[in-house]
Amino acid sequence: MENGGVEKIPAASKFGKPEIRMAALIDHPDSFLRSFSRGDVSTIKKYFLTQQAARLSQADHFENLICLNTLKGVKQYAYQVETVRKAMRSYRGRVLLADEVGLGKTIEAGMVLKEYLMRGMVKRALILTPPALLGQWCEELAVKFQIKAVSTDSAQLRENPEQFWKSNDLIVASLALARNKRHRPSLRRIGFDLVIVDEAHHVKNSKTAGWKLINELKSRFLLLLSATPVENNLMDLFSLITLLKPGQLGTRASFKRQFVLRGDPTQPRNREELRERMGEVMIRNTRALADIKLPPRHAVTVLVEGEPAERELYSRLTDLVRKGFQNNMNRLSLGLLLQEAGSSPGAVRKTLLKLSSHAQVPADLKVEMGKLARLCDYVPNTGKTARLLELLSVSREKVLVFSRFIATLEDLGQRLSEAGVGFCTFKGNMAASQKDQAVLNFQNGCNVMLCSEIGGEGRNLQFCSTMVNYDLPWNPMKIEQRIGRIHRIGQTRPVHVYNLCADNTAEHHILEVLDKRINLFELVIGEVDLVLGQRKSEMEFEDRILDIYGRSRNDRDIADAFETLGDELLAARTQYDKVKKLDGEIFANDYEI
Repeated sequence: MENGGVEKIPAASKFGKPEIRMAALIDHPDSFLRSFSRGDVSTIKKYFLTQQAARLSQADHFENLICLNTLKGVKQYAYQVETVRKAMRSYRGRVLLADEVGLGKTIEAGMVLKEYLMRGMVKRALILTPPALLGQWCEELAVKFQIKAVSTDSAQLRENPEQFWKSNDLIVASLALARNKRHRPSLRRIGFDLVIVDEAHHVKNSKTAGWKLINELKSRFLLLLSATPVENNLMDLFSLITLLKPGQLGTRASFKRQFVLRGDPTQPRNREELRERMGEVMIRNTRALADIKLPPRHAVTVLVEGEPAERELYSRLTDLVRKGFQNNMNRLSLGLLLQEAGSSPGAVRKTLLKLSSHAQVPADLKVEMGKLARLCDYVPNTGKTARLLELLSVSREKVLVFSRFIATLEDLGQRLSEAGVGFCTFKGNMAASQKDQAVLNFQNGCNVMLCSEIGGEGRNLQFCSTMVNYDLPWNPMKIEQRIGRIHRIGQTRPVHVYNLCADNTAEHHILEVLDKRINLFELVIGEVDLVLGQRKSEMEFEDRILDIYGRSRNDRDIADAFETLGDELLAARTQYDKVKKLDGEIFANDYEI
């Protein structure tokens, strides 16, 4: 058993033609039968080897997928199974999976990976993905496909990068990290059997380091996943297809002459021939074809005024962050403080005490941190906790409560216990068996599950239709991932999302711009990254929030900066709607299976 518990079966091509295999393994039918009936061990072994060889004689045809019975918690939709067959049979494992958002491209890619592993056709695989999706990929591979992968979040990478890339057979890597100058040379030297690129529209530009990295990687099989292959013009499509099959669309110049309408690079010419060529390298399923309809989703912002001590703590923490920003303190630490402040006093207290012992922290800030840590002790009960208890007291449904911080989950657990509310807890650091048991308890027993950021990834929680964001990640993709735990294929009831936040906090401002400017909670799961990708600013969303607070002088500055950010997001949403319309016009139903 290798590759995370996946059984390896020799590739069919190694056995040759059926009649030659039979002659090689079985001398004569009569003598074989006599030996078999006597219990001759070598003859029995030959029999089962012959049986296995016969079963695999059609392996390269991929008519029957041997991985299907091994999947756990994966509803096997006909369009996904057929996509996997076609990707392996007709496209020889090099294909652009361009399903519409929300149809499960990652499930299809996982099935391809598992099938190749089980057939012994893949040993080394690399999955390149946006940083925010690393945990989700690893968890889903482990839970649904029983594939153990390591990610570039591993300490091993920091300790010995060269050894990390060489010694691990299945790696989920941040594309942003893999393409940088430190790691790119190592990856170029390594041969992979399969490379999967999630959100492949990030490498649509052939001049970027990401595109060049993938072009340089040695791999027999390549899967590109993108719901929007064309974001700006048809040359995006040319760049992606060139990675899969150089020359499929001719040269750059000939492609422009033959397939791009002069004066409008978004409109194709010679559609029939372009359709034919694209059909050889791309599969695109639509929700209409797959007959996939998700129930409606309703989101409510529950604004909490907060206790006086809470408001004072947040105000003084904001001042501390400004001073730390001016003193060039570690950005991650400052951002963490402010995010914890939006979660619970218990979470922020631990970080304050830890930072106050660092030698790099200025003395005056250490003193202030100590005072604020003591102030945390005077805020045992928060306004958000009171509102959560109110929500739980009137809810007749199962409720999934998310918090990013373990200290917050512990505080919530204590308050729920005191209030007599039954609950279970699901955290990323729990063993797999403990996680399975927590889900079973939630499904069959308790009505409340306290869940950490990574907790619900890879799990089917569609039996629950109500969730509470007790705190809010600053990364919109992580907000979307939380919602995606229950609002996904298989959910049959309307989904209700409650966002708890204190008035005039970072979380309050973030909700304002995400909800009112881009209607985040109305987007299909997977679309928020496509919207954010249309922003002109290269700065990550989380860094932008920290900059707003670090560079502000007062609350007015903060409000004005969020207003500007909101305008940018509105422009990005408008641009995404144009991209979505463009892809719909170009592809229509041309590339459905």
